[in-house]
Amino acid sequence: MTPNPRWLHVCCLHIWLELLKLARMPVYVVLLTLLPAVFYSLSAANPRVPDIEGVPGRTYLIATMAVFSATAIALFGFGIGYATERGQGWMQSLRPTPASPVLTLLAKMIACALVTLIALIGLMLLGRFLFHVRLTPMQVVLLISAILVCSIPLSLIGLTLGAMVGANSAPIIMMLLFLPIASISGIVVPMEMIQRGNPILVQIAPMWPTYHAGQFVLAVVRPAPVGSVLMHAMALICYTALFAAAAVLVYRQGEGRMHG
Repeated sequence: MTPNPRWLHVCCLHIWLELLKLARMPVYVVLLTLLPAVFYSLSAANPRVPDIEGVPGRTYLIATMAVFSATAIALFGFGIGYATERGQGWMQSLRPTPASPVLTLLAKMIACALVTLIALIGLMLLGRFLFHVRLTPMQVVLLISAILVCSIPLSLIGLTLGAMVGANSAPIIMMLLFLPIASISGIVVPMEMIQRGNPILVQIAPMWPTYHAGQFVLAVVRPAPVGSVLMHAMALICYTALFAAAAVLVYRQGEGRMHG
């Protein structure tokens, strides 16, 4: 079965429009992609950065800050943006068009992945030229592949939340969710430090998709059993299926409604 050329054309057009929308908000995009680099620089600038879980600290931080960036872009860049579009009636305006909910969500996910990729490349360049972090070509390819995989469930979470909350309440709700899941998932504070500080948090960390994303990406820069990597990959697949269904369901239920 060959893809419908008309469907492909509409899909590419939607992706182009999403990228064009981002290009018209350069300050917004720059903030989303540069803030993780700023946080990375503040941590990596310490000349006594210790090894973390057997990995050089600056290398470890590139992996965790990449997941931090993917999460922030998914929630703040696309979750809040989607809630705002709904509040302005943009989703209602799309009803007469041939765009399906799946097509709309797919275009937003691809745009989210591209912005995440830009942030990751910035982190790797910063680590290489400013802090002399050496990643092998294979690690670079695997790191890019891993963060693109992780951006799928994270962007779906952002879009699902954006479809559930109003435009005015979206920023505070996203912030209230982002701070705890980033703090206890090992992407801001390493898990071994969380273990020493509060072992209970280590027990509940696997409940969050950001934990599995962090461990999946960290497997690129540190040795990890194949079984552990597969477990985290399966968890991400389950979160992807769950939030893909939730995003389409909430989109269809809320189609045409205005939220403030």
